[in-house]
Amino acid sequence: MEHISVQEHLMVMTEEKPQPWLLELGQMLRDLGDTDSALAASLAFDLSRNPIIAQGLRELIHGYQIIKEELSKDGLTTIQAQTVKNAIKSISTNLGQLSNSSFVESSI
Repeated sequence: MEHISVQEHLMVMTEEKPQPWLLELGQMLRDLGDTDSALAASLAFDLSRNPIIAQGLRELIHGYQIIKEELSKDGLTTIQAQTVKNAIKSISTNLGQLSNSSFVESSI
């Protein structure tokens, strides 16, 4: 069985070539959660109705991918590594609070 790409799914949904950021978001969602291409395309398309949140999520995932790759290289000084760890800890705590808020729970 041949698998259809995120781009092909988005093209069918939008009836045109998807914007690069939307395609990238769909591919990131597919890779991040090991999600099926059709579901990832649908989730990205749904989020695209709110472009600010969709692009913010894309940037967050992109930043995560960069940080993950760079930290694996072990090329940071002690102070740089501590700065990154502190920022990640703070962001993680704040995102955890957002994901536990009543707004998120009631909208899912």
